[in-house]
Amino acid sequence: MQPRFAVSAKQCFCRLVHEKNSLGTRSNKHSRFHRLQVPSAKTVPSKAIIFKTFSVRMHSAGRQQFHCTVTYTPIEWQKQIAMLQTVLARYRAEELGAWTWVLVPSAEWKAILLRVHLDPDSPAFSLLGQRSTYLESVLFAPDGARWPELLRKWKIPFDQFLDFAVSHELGHAFCNEYKEAKAELYANRLRQGKHPCSTHSGRP
Repeated sequence: MQPRFAVSAKQCFCRLVHEKNSLGTRSNKHSRFHRLQVPSAKTVPSKAIIFKTFSVRMHSAGRQQFHCTVTYTPIEWQKQIAMLQTVLARYRAEELGAWTWVLVPSAEWKAILLRVHLDPDSPAFSLLGQRSTYLESVLFAPDGARWPELLRKWKIPFDQFLDFAVSHELGHAFCNEYKEAKAELYANRLRQGKHPCSTHSGRP
């Protein structure tokens, strides 16, 4: 059965800025702002990056929310969110409860990560306090410029990269873990069908 989509009537504005000890979200009746902390950043940018997204509601998606930047075409976001949903279902991401997944085109990705002092060659990151994960579009559709850069660094084939990236971010999310090495350990447990945050032999 093909997934069913509905686009929210409200546009959203995602605001990425490092603010120490601040993981708040504020909203009003007209728009929603995500204020996203980067715990490892050492400096505070003088201006925040604000970009428009739209919310894509999937039937039977539970409390998971999906956002795309407004530069996506309907064909692109339908395909990419369907691909993401397949991976999330494999790892039972619905057990996270409320979580937001945001898709960002590769053309916009590097500028965003450089501004918030993250590695621009990482195609995914999570803000645990905001219960949000951001994913670069190259994970879903490789291009001639960006994909070779990631392949040189990560040495992961394209047909495995989306699964690897999402399961890694779920390692952060399920176990509320900021450290990369531990998150990858938890992700490996997920990939083996085990409970990510314990030594249980399997997940019920």
